Formats: sequence, C-alpha cells, structure tokens
Amino acid sequence: MKTGEYVFVKKWACISYGMEAKKITMFPSAGQESISYWQKDLLNFGQQFLGKEDFEVYKSVIEKAHWAQGMKKLMINDKYEINIPHDAYPEFFAMLERREDMVVVTLYYYMN
Repeated sequence: MKTGEYVFVKKWACISYGMEAKKITMFPSAGQESISYWQKDLLNFGQQFLGKEDFEVYKSVIEKAHWAQGMKKLMINDKYEINIPHDAYPEFFAMLERREDMVVVTLYYYMN
C-alpha cells in the first residue's frame, strides 16, 4: 500500500466458506503505540471487509475493549485474540499482535 502497509486477503468457498484478511504495519511513529490507536485501526480494518450486520457485531466487541483492559501501549510480543460471538460463524475473531518492529492485524471467520 502507499502507506507502507501490506494487506493479504484470502477468501474460500467449498463445503464451508470463510475469509482471512491480514495487515502488516511496520511499527509506526510515536503516538501510534497506544491501545486506543490500534482499537480504532481494528475497527477501520473490519469495516473494509465485513458486511454491515457482521461489522456491527464485530464493532460492539472491539469497542468494549475488555481484551485490552489495563493496557495503554502495544508492547513487543503482545498478542490479543479477540473472539467475536456470532451465531453463523463457529470461528470469528480479530487478532492484534506486535512482533519487534511490526504490528499484524488479522480478521478471520468461517462458516460450515
């Protein structure tokens, strides 16, 4: 991307169908290490790949931020898997992970 980020998207359909979208960001400048920054980033990323109804479910979980309670900054080796309860998807989650100088955001779901 022009921003220096890498985005990978995989969709599949057969007996089951699903989607995995992954964004890799080289660790950005000061101010972008806060959990609130990455919470907004998760929301923006989800909005690009989810339908309206799925996004509303996703948004309600991401905004509650129980997954990052008490955390202020995204530190090296931090990894958050945020499960999104959904009747249609046995697996639906977002993941936020910092590895050294990069941050990986993943959005994943599948349906039988």
